[in-house]
Amino acid sequence: MKTLCLRASCILLFLILVSGFILPGCKKKTPPLQEQGARSASAQEQAAKKKEFLVGRDYQKIQDAINAAESGDIVRIKPGSYDESLTLKDGVNLIGEDGNNVVIKCDMRISPVLAINKCKNVHISRLTLKHYDPMQMQQEDAADGKWPVVQIDDSSATLNHLIVCDSASQGIKITNGRKNYDLVSVIDCKMYNNRSTGISVTGNGNAELKNNICANNKKSGIYFKEDADGRVSGNLCKNNAYGISIQDNAVVEASANICCENKCNGIWFDSKSPFNVSDNNCFGNGTTGIEINSQIRVSAVGNSCRRNGINGICFRNGVSGIVSENICADNKWHGISIDKYSRPNVDNNKCFNNKKCGIYDDGGMLGQNKTYNNNEFNWQEVHMYLRTEDFDKLEKMVSLIRNEKRHFSNGHWQLSHFYYSFGCGFGQQRFDDNIKLIEKWISKYPASVTPRIALAKAIDAQAWDIRGKSFSDTVSPTAWEPFEQHLSKALDVLKEAEKLNVKDPALYTEWISAATGLHKMDDIETAFKKGIAIEPTYYPLYDEHCWAYLPRWYGKPGQYEQLAREAAESTKNEIGQSLYFLLACRMTHSVRGDVNQFRELGFDYKRFKQGQQDFAKQFPDFKNTEFLNQACFMACAAGDKEDAKDYFIDIGDQWQQNVWKDAETFNKYKSWAKSKGTNEDR
Repeated sequence: MKTLCLRASCILLFLILVSGFILPGCKKKTPPLQEQGARSASAQEQAAKKKEFLVGRDYQKIQDAINAAESGDIVRIKPGSYDESLTLKDGVNLIGEDGNNVVIKCDMRISPVLAINKCKNVHISRLTLKHYDPMQMQQEDAADGKWPVVQIDDSSATLNHLIVCDSASQGIKITNGRKNYDLVSVIDCKMYNNRSTGISVTGNGNAELKNNICANNKKSGIYFKEDADGRVSGNLCKNNAYGISIQDNAVVEASANICCENKCNGIWFDSKSPFNVSDNNCFGNGTTGIEINSQIRVSAVGNSCRRNGINGICFRNGVSGIVSENICADNKWHGISIDKYSRPNVDNNKCFNNKKCGIYDDGGMLGQNKTYNNNEFNWQEVHMYLRTEDFDKLEKMVSLIRNEKRHFSNGHWQLSHFYYSFGCGFGQQRFDDNIKLIEKWISKYPASVTPRIALAKAIDAQAWDIRGKSFSDTVSPTAWEPFEQHLSKALDVLKEAEKLNVKDPALYTEWISAATGLHKMDDIETAFKKGIAIEPTYYPLYDEHCWAYLPRWYGKPGQYEQLAREAAESTKNEIGQSLYFLLACRMTHSVRGDVNQFRELGFDYKRFKQGQQDFAKQFPDFKNTEFLNQACFMACAAGDKEDAKDYFIDIGDQWQQNVWKDAETFNKYKSWAKSKGTNEDR
């Protein structure tokens, strides 16, 4: 019986092997011999069908060879110069034998050199494609033309090792109508001297642009717009108007590109879609290395932005997301600049050797970053080091700006701005969180005057937050007692700081501020004299001192202007009439658009203009939008139509509410400046 079973098993196994049958659950490792033979025959048949057409031997015209070819065939081109305008067929591949010496060109007024329309899976390689201009106009004199060198419509194609140049318009223009369907890959190509962009991707174009060189193009090296999408990596974009430009609704990932020496931005992003930009090297560009100007979420990681004409990286108009591990150095403005509408998470970046701030953040809260050897700083940077308890950094920072008497490029004292930072507050508890950290700083640096002045500033700011900054008749009765208690505490802290015998004029600026709220006139005068003995030109001292003698506090009409005049006279040998100019500008904020009230202060417009000139000699870059508004307001108050008209032209529509109060007032005086009536028509 066992023998019969064994024989049956052997017979069954033999049948399985012969028939190629596989039992259920068993894996089929190799196809039957018949199937292998069929496949081999099929591959040989396909190879036999693929033909090559050699231009320069069998054909003299490239288009003739293309017309003779069928899908899957290759048109090979021998070295030479070919004056043709080509239209590629579906599935036909176009390959040169030598990319530098196979030159195909045509008249830029007539057509593209190569048109690819509704083709699938075509390959173009090792060619030089270019336009020529029979008018022989120089690029800077010629108008943009209609035709690109290579025009790709609704096609999937691979282009590599091409030289595309001298176009009347774009080098390569990709326009596809079906999103995520037709992919165009442009790899290891060179696009240069085109009168528009090097590579343009529009419509629903889907493109992979990798390891290309786009140089000396009149507009962008690489340009995405409309609903195009793609990946841009490893490209060199040099000496274009923009390196890489992305607009409209384009969805693009940009990584490991080099964008350098472009006239404007290295990378400019103004699309409504999220943006991943990583590991790019943007240097020596005319404006900003990477600028993102849209209300989108961004991931900006690992980029290096150096030696750019304005900022390393700039975020504007509502950007959120992650900004991390970037290096921004040696830029002419800020390493990283963030406007008040944007709130990205900025963490673990290095920003150094920038002419202005390492990180300028106009409203958010910074993570832990490294900023050093920058000429200026932003109060958010000071908060960053306070929150991370890097007290040693704060001590070194203030020591440098105090000993070197550093100013910002607009002429304001950096020492004043440093202490201002501690009056801003942050977090859920605002001032309480601030104060707790400063007290910890004092415990670690008991001999330092700096944290004590910072503490007094924080307590003083908390006092005014309790009281409110409006006139006294609007203050709640329950606010007066805690207000005065806080100011008294701030004065006690400053008295302890004074015992350390460190010469810091900001100590007495804060002293005057607290004494003003407490009606301590003797303290105001004593602190002022002690402060100017340390630094006679320290403007914040004069600002606080003069403010105390406004009629709303303890002064008489005209007393503020008199003190401004005395301040300017006492420092004229050092800084001319600069203090008169600065104190007059300060008052434009106080009167809030009321020209008549400002005129009652009695400022001398001639002295103001002299002070402006003296200040400009020290700080030639001081003029900004705020100054233009203040000076224009002064000109209106003085009845100088010519000056006012010039200032209004410079201001444009950038009027400031803290000077003019509202657009109605601004436009009223703008119309007056343009009118032909008398000065009294204001």
